[in-house]
Amino acid sequence: MEEIRLRAFAKINLFLEVLNKRPDGYHDIETIFQSVNLHDTLVVRKTGRRPHQHMIRCNPDVVPLNQNNLTWKAVSLLQSCYPQVGAVDIEIQKRIPVSGGLGGGSSNAAAVLFAINELYDLGLTLPQLSLFGSKLGADVPFFFLGGTALGRGIGDQLTPLQLMHNFDVILANPGVHISTPTVFQNLKLPLTSERQDVRIVARCVEQGLLPELGVGLFNRLEEFVLVEYPSVARLKRELSRTVSYGTLMSGSGATVFSLVAETEDIRSSIDVLQCPSSFRTRTASIGLEIA
Repeated sequence: MEEIRLRAFAKINLFLEVLNKRPDGYHDIETIFQSVNLHDTLVVRKTGRRPHQHMIRCNPDVVPLNQNNLTWKAVSLLQSCYPQVGAVDIEIQKRIPVSGGLGGGSSNAAAVLFAINELYDLGLTLPQLSLFGSKLGADVPFFFLGGTALGRGIGDQLTPLQLMHNFDVILANPGVHISTPTVFQNLKLPLTSERQDVRIVARCVEQGLLPELGVGLFNRLEEFVLVEYPSVARLKRELSRTVSYGTLMSGSGATVFSLVAETEDIRSSIDVLQCPSSFRTRTASIGLEIA
């Protein structure tokens, strides 16, 4: 095999509570990840160049095309353990908004780890690939699982959840770039008695209680982002006016999503949002797939 084409899906966070700051600088969290059908497409090819002469092609100018790209780091990580891995070309067709809280960079990194494993017959299992992924980013391991999952620790300790019913999702991104480290640095951690309970949302997910799930949507990071980024707050207000089950910011932003019923005609609602990126998508059961 000389090349492989993959779809790398986005995620939203149906719940995100921050528990405490760890000695290593990360934060312990409780979150519920949910894959959605919005995806990037990646093509990874072997080349005859020297081992570290990778080439990345991507459409948006905001994506680094050098060793600062997470996909480049994914290849280098495997090369550090498997010297037979050579240089690759990585073509990324982006649809997931960059720095949008949808895990696009992490899903791309997971896709490249998967691709290198296939192209070079490394024989790594998905749990082993997840361990490599955790060295690149806290939510990279989720994309090897996909679907719906409860995340603990820094988000890498995953427990699969059974989503009773799929549902439609509106995604809207105002086009601002938000630094995740900055958001966490400015966050006021809740007292234990003030923390939201992830088990309530997990139960709604597994029992198919969509209205109750909409009410239970929660993201602690909104406390900082909605104040500091008015465009995100405006999008959330406008989406909340649509006929939907609930609206929330995903991850550290800037994407906001709404859960909607399949029968709702929300095209006009999307049209009036006046934001650079808006999509109607649907929950998905996978994080990666061969295209």
